[in-house]
Amino acid sequence: MDETEEQAPNEPKPKRARTGAEQGTLAAIARREQPALVTGTELKPYQMDGLIWLSSLYENGLNGILADEMGLG
Repeated sequence: MDETEEQAPNEPKPKRARTGAEQGTLAAIARREQPALVTGTELKPYQMDGLIWLSSLYENGLNGILADEMGLG
């Protein structure tokens, strides 16, 4: 393997370009507003907190699982 084929194991992957819809949704979440893609109901404050946390993971190229132990959804 030559130098051009080597990749450091901890090197982050390049981010892909976001669509306009993604940018609008992420901007709304950053302002703590309910995204337009969620229709028919209003998110509860703890649901918005979870959405903000998941959004921050996505923004930073990280993975995560959001779960609760009480089944409150």
